[in-house]
Amino acid sequence: ANAWLVVFDAAVEAIFLCFLVDQAENDGETRPYYASAALRSYMEAHRPTYVLPSMSLDDDELSHAIQQMGGLDALEPPPPMRAVAG
Repeated sequence: ANAWLVVFDAAVEAIFLCFLVDQAENDGETRPYYASAALRSYMEAHRPTYVLPSMSLDDDELSHAIQQMGGLDALEPPPPMRAVAG
């Protein structure tokens, strides 16, 4: 079961990555999107509502966004994953 979930996870990540590349390289008018209408509507309905620090924010907006996320401690990366023998 674990191996199947790893394959499924990789497939989903590949689909999302291809979607992002499609959005970045095509404009939907002169260069049509390759993503299906169903995938585009799903992604539009599930847009993230947070503001990433990499976006151009002034110092006050960035400070406010960090406070809303729980401070800088909340930005620490998760611990590394362990390999599971399977």
